[in-house]
Amino acid sequence: MKIKFLFSAPSAPTLFDRVLAVIFLPLIPKKVTPNQITIFRLIAAPVVGALIMLGYIWWGAALFIVAAFSDVLDGTVARVRGQITAWGKLYDPLADKLLIIIAATVILWRVIGIEIVMALVALELFIIADAYRRKLKGEEIHSVWAGKIKMILQSFGVTLALAAELFLMPELIDPAGYVTFAAIVFAAISIFVPKSV
Repeated sequence: MKIKFLFSAPSAPTLFDRVLAVIFLPLIPKKVTPNQITIFRLIAAPVVGALIMLGYIWWGAALFIVAAFSDVLDGTVARVRGQITAWGKLYDPLADKLLIIIAATVILWRVIGIEIVMALVALELFIIADAYRRKLKGEEIHSVWAGKIKMILQSFGVTLALAAELFLMPELIDPAGYVTFAAIVFAAISIFVPKSV
């Protein structure tokens, strides 16, 4: 019941949305739409990968954190301001997955191993394919609570892995692995959660 309350109907503002609305929405101009925030994340994802691969890890880490947080903001803006669109429902989760797949590919495999990263990427690709299959069948696409938790865990895992490299802190490697493994568990759960939840 508590999970349903925090992550309620896709179009209704949640308790989490209301808290974010008080803290962050005054900082976002009304002319900035949720779709524009999603487009930013779609563009930022390959830039994050390029920066990290070219050795600009600090810049890549900073952009990743901003892009990951924008995932929280665009949904909140859409629900609180009543700006939910069919385009946003389709491309918001795609932007999330693109960001995580690229970040996992360029940073996680070096820190926690290729096997976990391959499992994470495979699950994300399966979720994308399943979403588009359902879209073609005319079903409404929206995120479920397990997917939201998965995205938070994935972002935290990547952030820990980046911190391990940036600050030369190998003690963060194991926590990054555990958090990423938990994200994989929630990714698997999200496949089986009823999409009406």
